[in-house]
Amino acid sequence: MNSKLRSAITGGVVIGLLATIPFINIACCFWVLLGGALATYLYIKKSTVPVLMAEGAQLGGLAGIIGGLLYLLIGVPVNILAGDPLFGLMLRMMQKFNPDEVGLLQSRIEFLHGRPFLEQYLSALPGTLLRAVLIVIFATLSGLLAVPIFEKRKSGPEGPPPPPTSFPPPPVIGTQPGAGYNAEGPGGGYGSGV
Repeated sequence: MNSKLRSAITGGVVIGLLATIPFINIACCFWVLLGGALATYLYIKKSTVPVLMAEGAQLGGLAGIIGGLLYLLIGVPVNILAGDPLFGLMLRMMQKFNPDEVGLLQSRIEFLHGRPFLEQYLSALPGTLLRAVLIVIFATLSGLLAVPIFEKRKSGPEGPPPPPTSFPPPPVIGTQPGAGYNAEGPGGGYGSGV
């Protein structure tokens, strides 16, 4: 496995797992930015040549895809099975501000959680897919922005490498006296000076 893929998998696992754990996933945007930047940072550390910004965007995007898939396959089922603790937190907050609405919202949440697992998963799928797309976008941006932060080596147009010093330089034709082309023999044609 090459270091680019390994770095992207590491960043994607950070995104996917931290976006899955209840209550920690509240700061989902932070974990996404962290995972995309982490993938780029790990690749920069292992790379022998300066990393380009396009490579950083590619690494962040790949980490975002991996993180989004992990969230889709693990995060949504965990939240369904855990009863989505975020809803409980919202209910407690609403109890303080608007107690009349809490009873209606609580009955709605209980109805949603009383459905079969597959039905809950399928109903969560559109919002989850949108969230996965946002994960990929933000991870790509963080991977792109991580390159100027972590890449300290200079990259730029350096031109071709210098020729080896063990060989004499090749002769340059046409620049030495009398080296002109003479197609008609002495005194005629190109380079004759007439």
